[in-house]
Amino acid sequence: MRALREPSWLGLAVVAAIATQCLWAPAARGPRPPKPKGAPTAAASATEALPDGMSPEQKAEAQKAFDDAMTAFGEKRFGDAADGFRASYELLPSPNSRLMIVRSLGELGQKADAYEEGLVALAEAEAAGQSQKKYELTAKAIREEMADLRPKIGFVRVTVRGVGDRGVRLVVEGRDVARSRWAELLAADPGKVRVELFTAEGRATQEVDVRAGAESSLTIEPAKTVAQDGARGAGGDSQGGNPQLFVPAAITGGIGVVGLVVFGVLGGLSDATYRDLEGQCPNNNCPRELESDMTHARSQQTIGNVSAVVGAIGLTAGAVLFAFGEWDIVGLFSGAEGQTSSQARLRVGPGTMSLQGKF
Repeated sequence: MRALREPSWLGLAVVAAIATQCLWAPAARGPRPPKPKGAPTAAASATEALPDGMSPEQKAEAQKAFDDAMTAFGEKRFGDAADGFRASYELLPSPNSRLMIVRSLGELGQKADAYEEGLVALAEAEAAGQSQKKYELTAKAIREEMADLRPKIGFVRVTVRGVGDRGVRLVVEGRDVARSRWAELLAADPGKVRVELFTAEGRATQEVDVRAGAESSLTIEPAKTVAQDGARGAGGDSQGGNPQLFVPAAITGGIGVVGLVVFGVLGGLSDATYRDLEGQCPNNNCPRELESDMTHARSQQTIGNVSAVVGAIGLTAGAVLFAFGEWDIVGLFSGAEGQTSSQARLRVGPGTMSLQGKF
């Protein structure tokens, strides 16, 4: 029988090394989330350069925010990803962070917001690319994202009229629009798009239908106020008052006048009839043939009294309705837009009467 050879020291060392590696190697990690196509690396986004006044700790914080956002994006938590990329951008502005914000918003279905964000991101990337060639790739990626978004959204062009230079806000679908972009096409998701104009006079609102891949337009002006209408009336450009109250005021006032006229006529006739009967009926004893005259006189008196009550109510109601508005007496009876040859205008309101004119 052949004797066994003793193992060499070299062989034992190799076996020991393999065993040690197997025992002490860290547990294998699960698969990492897939990186989005064309995604910038963390080193190429948040930590490329250290701006003046920025500490290494802030730089590390920006890097961590970017890394966490990339992980959220890979796990399809796009809302968290967008917030993370914004946080990283605020700490260390980078066109690459903007690029990832565009992608996150697009995945959230906020395609118009993504396109508007892309406009800003592209401008930053192109400006940065003048001094750093690596940003040219970022600009190219942003253009590709915007080209993909363009047929899925619509555009609206807003024309703003009658506003001053200050204190004016234009809002399209909840997004404030910089005044420098008022004349430009603004991205909007397809459907009804709300446009709001805020001025000192208040808020004016309009809606426009927007279709994917198409352009729409509208014109918006400041909201009209009661004060403006009154100012125009004072200048003679409107009739003043409330035209909806004028007709009821005129009708009820007319009824009141007619009632008082009827009361006056029938009251006079009734008095005349009673005076005739007094001469023919001594001691209030009238012959039978005069009973019809007595009945007729009573009817006249009753109708006259009722007419007096109706007339009083009509005049009171007409006065109340008339008092609720300020009336341009000349303008109400002068034709369209209150334009007359006279320059003087008599205006009557609650407790006031004024004569106005142009000089």
